[in-house]
Amino acid sequence: MFETVGHNDVAIKVFPIDERIGLEASLDYLETILTHDSAGFVFLDMDLRYVRVNRRLSEINGLAMETYVGRHVSAAVHPDQWPERKTILERALAGEATLDERRSPITAPITDARRHVLVSYYPVTSSQGVIGVAVVVRDITEQVAAETKTGHLALAFENTSDCLLITDLDGVILQVNDAFVALTGYPREEIIGNSANVLHQPVSSGPLIADILDGLQHNGRWSGDIPLVHKNGATLYTETSITALLDQDGVLIGAINACRDVTSRIQDAQILRETQMRKEAILDAALDAVITIDEEERVLEWNPAAEKTFGYSRSEALGQFLSTLIIPEYLRDAHARGIAHYLKTGEGPALFKRIEVPALRRDGGEFAAELTALPIDLPGRSLFTAFVRDISERKQAEAALEAAVERQHTLLRDVLVSVTEGKLCLLGGEDQLPVMIETVGEPIALTVTEGLRELRAATMDAARQAGFVSERQYDLMTAASEAGMNAIVHGGGGTAQIGRGADGAVQVRVTDQGTGIALENLPQATLARGFSTKATLGHGLKMMLETIDRLSLLTGPGGTVIALEQYAERPLPSWLTL
Repeated sequence: MFETVGHNDVAIKVFPIDERIGLEASLDYLETILTHDSAGFVFLDMDLRYVRVNRRLSEINGLAMETYVGRHVSAAVHPDQWPERKTILERALAGEATLDERRSPITAPITDARRHVLVSYYPVTSSQGVIGVAVVVRDITEQVAAETKTGHLALAFENTSDCLLITDLDGVILQVNDAFVALTGYPREEIIGNSANVLHQPVSSGPLIADILDGLQHNGRWSGDIPLVHKNGATLYTETSITALLDQDGVLIGAINACRDVTSRIQDAQILRETQMRKEAILDAALDAVITIDEEERVLEWNPAAEKTFGYSRSEALGQFLSTLIIPEYLRDAHARGIAHYLKTGEGPALFKRIEVPALRRDGGEFAAELTALPIDLPGRSLFTAFVRDISERKQAEAALEAAVERQHTLLRDVLVSVTEGKLCLLGGEDQLPVMIETVGEPIALTVTEGLRELRAATMDAARQAGFVSERQYDLMTAASEAGMNAIVHGGGGTAQIGRGADGAVQVRVTDQGTGIALENLPQATLARGFSTKATLGHGLKMMLETIDRLSLLTGPGGTVIALEQYAERPLPSWLTL
């Protein structure tokens, strides 16, 4: 189909049209010839529009054959290359052929595919002269890659800080760089020509090399972590990338090895694994339920204690929303608001504290839990870890103990009221204190150095104004002085307030913030003269009960309040009024 003619001492081919069968038939015949050719073929008409493109060109440029027909050739040429290409095409239309013009690289404007190609342009003739241009395109990308790879390797050898070595297919070391010498301790003259097996443990070298060769033959590269043996026998760990070394025909002839010392990273990873193992052991052994969630409340960690506490296995809990697992429905909105508030402000009133909250078991049963929640701020995200303990049994025990104490308190109160003929009232709360309808003067501060003298004088003055006889005045003052002294000695100080009661009595109320009187000490404190948990000169509650008409006592770990009441006339014992 092609006719060979002389042109500038170069043998070229001119494509004539067989007018007997017509242009379309001629092109079909030509395409049939070129269908199985490795070259791409294009026929352009006199307006440089595509008339026919074969499949190989479509493969080279990455465009479907149908997209070419009817389009101007400039649409498939990069704008920067068009002026030069236009000149060559115009020469072909004038009857001049251009052979093996190298495009390095050609970039298709639509697919942006970069290829190295050789392009030849032939005028297409008929009896009427030139009627178009035939273009033959040969893809030499792989050839160029093979030619340039050696140059790239040389440049890498000169400039990289990574350890580099080149081996043949038998694993014989052909070349190394300075970084390799520094890493392994082998001088060039000693290692070049030796097998790369000297760098590997004998047990692992055979399978490792076979795996590397398989990767090079099928993928052109291999990467992974390789342990190397230093000349002194120490084991080094390297992150290695091995690239196939090809000859000019694309045949595998060896490999280029680039490796980086990652011994410290491997050791750190080992430490991390050991740390993870210790963490898992701690979580497995922890008595508290340990739960970790992400910002969306999805469970990330669920230890065995959590499985036991809530009834969900770890596999069932992971990935689930925490609120639907263990938080009662009436608290879920508050829980979500708390997480959102922390993510927005970095503050959480319930974080870093041990609090009591209700929680749900798998069976829907609600129980008392003690919870401590901690945020874990990571780059770009926040996690939350909670330590949860089932305290339902403890709460039941505490409730039982409180009930027992209350029964003991009630019994003791009744006994003390009885043996003191109604003078002593053991109170359970501030709301049970006798009412003071009118105060006399300002509160008096009681300290080691002052307050007692003022309290005595104010008490005597209030008793005189209430019409008390001298004996009852002194009795009330003595009891008030003893109460003030107790506040100073046992409570570290306190305050006193004098007033009038609803029934006309003079009332002296002394308050301190001491440790209070233990329940087991109340009988002795109230009935035994001079009893005290500290060495004092006072006579305690016993003497107060002997000198006043009524004593109300409220005591506990937070302090003690004593309310002394004295009437103008001594009331009859309670047993006489029954």
